[in-house]
Amino acid sequence: MASDAVEFGMTYITGHDRSQPPKESPIEGGLHEAIHIIVARLDGLDVANVVEHEDRILTSLVEPQRFTPAALIAPEVFMIINNIAFTDQSVSGDRNAIAECFRPEAIAEIRRANWEWLEIVFQCPHVLSAINILSVRLDEELREHGEMDGAVIHQIIDPILAHSPHKETRQLDGQRRASPILSPSRPAQDVGAARV
Repeated sequence: MASDAVEFGMTYITGHDRSQPPKESPIEGGLHEAIHIIVARLDGLDVANVVEHEDRILTSLVEPQRFTPAALIAPEVFMIINNIAFTDQSVSGDRNAIAECFRPEAIAEIRRANWEWLEIVFQCPHVLSAINILSVRLDEELREHGEMDGAVIHQIIDPILAHSPHKETRQLDGQRRASPILSPSRPAQDVGAARV
């Protein structure tokens, strides 16, 4: 596979590549996507659905929303913090999505700022509970039905995340904060996520 980035029209969606040999965790794909989803919800984004597509799990947001850099790098940060093995290939799609949307000289600062925020967020017991619960439910639904609707995901995690002090802390006056230093070749609406 040349690239793990998946693009449907102008919308990037996250996805976990199941073509890799299985690792110790039986819910690896569910965990990976749950982390993307939880951080996206903390940023005030709405999940449309999660589907199993060929050998990938794909998460898409309600149009015209796009994944934030924090949501893109979240699985990598979570796995490093929790000493969970992963490969560069498993996060390459997310790294590529950020690289396509931001000027090269801005990427290090964008990653640093989001990384620092995520290190704090991943200490929150409400966030950790939501990740654990959603990853198990997501894995069950995907194995049984091959998909999970965003409304169901919201019903599961929103009551938990409502107690987190990090819920939508990155919004300002009801408006999404602009992502810093967007590439002139790609407007803000096209900032998206690739599979992790």
